[in-house]
Amino acid sequence: RGQVFDQALAWLKAKEAENANPERQAYDLGNHNCMTFVADLVDHIGLDSPFRPPVVIPSAYMKQFQISNPDLDYDYATDTLEISD
Repeated sequence: RGQVFDQALAWLKAKEAENANPERQAYDLGNHNCMTFVADLVDHIGLDSPFRPPVVIPSAYMKQFQISNPDLDYDYATDTLEISD
């Protein structure tokens, strides 16, 4: 899992660097939001991701993501992520 983490970290640092660019894509509730950020990261690191509808609803996306990646188990009640081998 180290390589995936390194890929994710590099992508995240590049996204963070975009904050200094006044021409970066603006936040948009329907098309460029926290869940599109997550979906873009998932695509970048090559995980199987659920179908991305035009509007990404966080809870629905995470449920679909857990179905397609059963080794990831996120518990909303405790805000914990368990990764199985």
